Amino acid sequence: MTQTDTPLHLDASNAPERCLWLLDRNLVEWIMQSQGTDPKLDDAKLTALAELSSIDRHGSIISPLLSIIEGEHGQFDTVEEKLACLKLEVTAIRKFFKVATVDSRYLEEHQDLASQVFVHHREELWTRREIFYRQARGLIKEVPKRHERKHLQEKLITIAAAVELQPADPILVLSIACLHKNKFAEEVLKPKDGSIFNVLSDIHLVGRISAVMAVGIAYDPSLSFGFLTADKGLRGVLPRIRFGIPHITDDGTLSSDLRYAPELFYDLKSEERELLRARLEQPKLFDGEALIPVHTYESITARIEVACHATMCQAESLAKAGKQQEFAIQRTLAAGLVSSWRWLTKGNDNHANWDTDRQRLHSIAFPESTE
Repeated sequence: MTQTDTPLHLDASNAPERCLWLLDRNLVEWIMQSQGTDPKLDDAKLTALAELSSIDRHGSIISPLLSIIEGEHGQFDTVEEKLACLKLEVTAIRKFFKVATVDSRYLEEHQDLASQVFVHHREELWTRREIFYRQARGLIKEVPKRHERKHLQEKLITIAAAVELQPADPILVLSIACLHKNKFAEEVLKPKDGSIFNVLSDIHLVGRISAVMAVGIAYDPSLSFGFLTADKGLRGVLPRIRFGIPHITDDGTLSSDLRYAPELFYDLKSEERELLRARLEQPKLFDGEALIPVHTYESITARIEVACHATMCQAESLAKAGKQQEFAIQRTLAAGLVSSWRWLTKGNDNHANWDTDRQRLHSIAFPESTE
């Protein structure tokens, strides 16, 4: 940890007196369960809640913000669902913590706006990470033999480049860590599970924590930050991530300088870890000279799907603006891309994953379709 890093405290013990604590979804759920008429909590949950009580002191600032953003249904919430979730969670947090400062009042005062923002302003990279993950998880479902890992690692990097993810994107880094026997990364990505939403929610925690750090540092540079979770995967992975000094740029976007400890790549030799870490900290995955991507079925399919989504979004915008001629052109382009994507994925599990968001966009671009 260098002086240019913002530490993230993951343990309530030995934490700074003045600290902004973000609570993960599982802990907030247990708090609400403990306040029910018939609470049924095992010893592990009761121990976790007792540890939470230790940060209920002056100097602590506690927020369920990350839990509210994720939601309680394992899928994207409606505005009404998000509002109900916000009301329940801020009430539970205020009741549980008696001494610490909580942000319940602020969230309640802005509950309608917060619900709208959390539902309609999804992270820009969500779709690209989802597309990457659906192509990548088949490659990391089983830990490959050592001689196969380099080839699969390059496949993952090529898919990431195809969907225009940055080298230090956590979903790429953790996918590579899975290849090299990091069990915590495997628990976060769950490549054998079918739940894409929960995986992506955990991946987006990194960016959401960075955003909170950026705002907090701008308000009070002396403020410390903590994240408490009962998730074993996150508790094993997050200590290996360096957040740099996140900040909000003049155009309102988040700028963070993520770095990763080489120990994340558990089964590599020391010099191999350093080489891989250095590569993932480069500005680009491929520099056009020393490294040239060799595209595969997975990377080509991913790239076409990104283009499908982009053209559908553009078609949606043109339709809303009443630009019928431009809409017709974009619609024709989208039709060709969708046909290519469906041909590529015919007989593939990805064909069944045309999710709700893309179904909505498809109905706008192709209103006569009965799909």
